[in-house]
Amino acid sequence: WEFYQYKNFVIGNGTDEKLDIGFKVVDADGDGVNGSISVGVNKLPASTNDVIEPVEDKSYILQVDDFGTLSNDITKIKIEILPTNGVLKLAGVVVVAGQEINKSDISSGKLEFLSNKNTDLNSNFIFKVSNGTLWSTTSYETKVNVIAEADKLTASIDVTKIVSSIADDIVVKVGNNTY
Repeated sequence: WEFYQYKNFVIGNGTDEKLDIGFKVVDADGDGVNGSISVGVNKLPASTNDVIEPVEDKSYILQVDDFGTLSNDITKIKIEILPTNGVLKLAGVVVVAGQEINKSDISSGKLEFLSNKNTDLNSNFIFKVSNGTLWSTTSYETKVNVIAEADKLTASIDVTKIVSSIADDIVVKVGNNTY
């Protein structure tokens, strides 16, 4: 037992769900018997990178699949780096770096992205995923490609009544032109 107590095992690079250990029990006179034990382990949670395309100046409700292709055991994500062109809000409250967000909150539409006003600059945010016990060792990125939307045009015209020799005439000046 002493040997295994201090032994570090690499279990399929974190992708396998069990560890098989072979051993031999030897008595005082040298007789022995081989045995094995299989131990269930938590595999490292995993995801992939992703891309979202919110419309400028509009709220974008994030879905679970906006965090890449998640392994089935994911229970929460942690935002490591916030977007530079906008904010993430959880139930209306601004998310901070390092904040953990339950998958159930994302599934129920409580996480949103809001781009900065009047800009379509792209951004991203970096996150990790957890199965409730372990965090992914890899960080993942969701790119935020903001779709530009033209702002409503506004115009104003100054109309000035100029005294004229003809009653009730209105003269309108637009730029250097008089009408």
